[in-house]
Amino acid sequence: VDAKSRFWSGWRLVDTYADESGVRKSEIVGDDDAYYSRADVQLVLNDVPIADPSPEEWAAAVPRRDIVTIAVNVSKADFDGTKFGPSLVSSLYDPANPMSFAAAIIDYERRFPLRGAERRTTPLFTTDGVTAWTGGRIDGTLKDVMQATLTPKQRRGKTFHSKRVWVASALADMRSTDGEIQALVRWSSLESLRVYARMNLYYQARRRSAMRAANVQSLNATRRPDIDDTAELDDLEHLADALDE
Repeated sequence: VDAKSRFWSGWRLVDTYADESGVRKSEIVGDDDAYYSRADVQLVLNDVPIADPSPEEWAAAVPRRDIVTIAVNVSKADFDGTKFGPSLVSSLYDPANPMSFAAAIIDYERRFPLRGAERRTTPLFTTDGVTAWTGGRIDGTLKDVMQATLTPKQRRGKTFHSKRVWVASALADMRSTDGEIQALVRWSSLESLRVYARMNLYYQARRRSAMRAANVQSLNATRRPDIDDTAELDDLEHLADALDE
């Protein structure tokens, strides 16, 4: 596989995971001691979790029936899980949905198989199978993609963090409660932790998948619950301005 193809396969993982989960860029980047690994992703095939799927098992996934789960433990800023919230994300396998992380990772695993102990030490999000993404590389790639696919007006004010705001906005359009929105974007609150404790992984995956049909343009910033601390409010305000135009 040529380097360019591997790079864009790696970008698809970053892009779809952010689209469905609203992940923080710092978590994608990670550091030497804390990062997403290939082993953090498990396939749930016909309701059976598989920790180290074979190529045949990845290929056997059935659209809109099966899911993947992603274990989250990647931030020194939240080593005990009390700030960033729930630590297991699920994604519905739906090749027809361009936002489906499960579809992206199943394609990736079939193209670039990895088994056994190596999965625990190999980063999940890389530019070439080995090299982790940096914040600057993510920002630069997103900028290039937006320049190729969006008008100047459409990309005004949009950053990687805008994906997180979009997830919260899409869930609000789907009439999710504040607690459910906070749980699904992993923002810790008493209500979000209560909701997550009751949330079935399949329900979570289907809610993420259904965001594709949300009408985010109909929302305004006052309808969104708190999803981050005040340091990130500027991005939210810029996105809200862009959506209102």
